Amino acid sequence: MTFSNYYLEWLKTYKEPTVRISSMKKYQTYAKNIATMFEELQLSQITPSIAQERIITFGHTHSPFTRNNKKHHYDY
Repeated sequence: MTFSNYYLEWLKTYKEPTVRISSMKKYQTYAKNIATMFEELQLSQITPSIAQERIITFGHTHSPFTRNNKKHHYDY
């Protein structure tokens, strides 16, 4: 299973039933970013160093507002 698919399943199972529509829109935006950052990597392929490298790359290509807005959701 890819990280992107895992995130979408988690979102549907645990967040969609409990959060406001406005929050779901943010989570869906995060899903797009996750899909871009981790492409088709399988969960088993993602190491801490790969995750860190992808997050750093994301930080270099996005504004501080975008990075800070997502930071709290990536800290789980």
